[in-house]
Amino acid sequence: MEQLLPHDERIHWILDKGARLLDGGAEPVSGVILPTGESFPDPFDGSPEAVQRLLKRVVKHAGLSDVPIEGKLVMPEGEMASGGCASGACGVPSAAPTQVSRVETIGEGYRVNILANELGNPVILLTAMVRAVSHIFLQEAELASVFGREDYEHGIDLAGVWLGFGSLLSNGAYVYRKG
Repeated sequence: MEQLLPHDERIHWILDKGARLLDGGAEPVSGVILPTGESFPDPFDGSPEAVQRLLKRVVKHAGLSDVPIEGKLVMPEGEMASGGCASGACGVPSAAPTQVSRVETIGEGYRVNILANELGNPVILLTAMVRAVSHIFLQEAELASVFGREDYEHGIDLAGVWLGFGSLLSNGAYVYRKG
């Protein structure tokens, strides 16, 4: 018989870490966030101002409006700005920054680095922002130590789900590009 649920070890990890996140304040402040005009009513044209508005919206949904967080558009060295075909898939690197740290501490706040090539795909852009803000949440709530080095990335995703961004993270987990 095919097993549809994760193995017991993974289920225990999810329940243990999820409970610790909940005890630490992880909750969907704005409810379940969906990729709709209701959750994201601001127009988006790819401009630096639009990127800042979108990031502020994600920060607000996460309940972190009191934390100084700014966005910065970056172009990593050697990366191409856009694809060579109409789909945008050709020559476009992955959403994960290779030479640029996604989140940097600056003074009392944070800077979220957004790769310029992420602007062309709203799913990748929003997933990157949600994961960055979830990382910041773990830092601010002093919950980063709940996760070891080997499972910290999974912890970021679990925190994002608890903050109400599960649908957005799920969308970002499956981004298919040809070629």
